[in-house]
Amino acid sequence: QLAKELMSAATPLAWKMNPQMLSNSAWGAARVLVSDTAFFSATAKSASELLTKKDASLLDQHICNLVWSFSKIEATPSPVQRFLLLVAEEGRAGGRLEGMQSLHVAGVAWALAKVFTPDHQHLAKDLEVAPQVKLAIRTAASCA
Repeated sequence: QLAKELMSAATPLAWKMNPQMLSNSAWGAARVLVSDTAFFSATAKSASELLTKKDASLLDQHICNLVWSFSKIEATPSPVQRFLLLVAEEGRAGGRLEGMQSLHVAGVAWALAKVFTPDHQHLAKDLEVAPQVKLAIRTAASCA
C-alpha cells in the first residue's frame, strides 16, 4: 500500500525528476510490482524528453533501469511504448546503443524483446516486431 501511495504522490512530480530519480523510482515501483499506469506513463514521458534532447545526465544505467522497469510491469501504455521505441531507435548506426557497455546493451535488448515479443508469441510464424526493436537486438548481438 505504501508503494502505491508513493507512486501516486510521485506521478505529478515526474516531470521535475532528474534521470536518476526517474530511473530509481521506476525500478523501485516495478520491483515491488506496483503497476500504476499513470506513474509509469509520466516517467516515460519525462525520460522520452531527456532522451530526445540527448540530455547528458541521462546515463546508460538509467536507460537500462527504465526499460527493465517497463518490461517488468508488463504494461505498455502509449508513453511507455514511445520511450521503448525511442530507445530501440538508438540501435541505428552511430546510435547510443553502439557506445553502451555490453551489460547495458544486453539489458536493453532483453527488455525490448520481452516487451515486444510476449511469452509464446515468438512461436508465431507471422510475428511482427517493430524494425527499431529488431535493429536494437542486432546491435546488442554485435556488441557481445
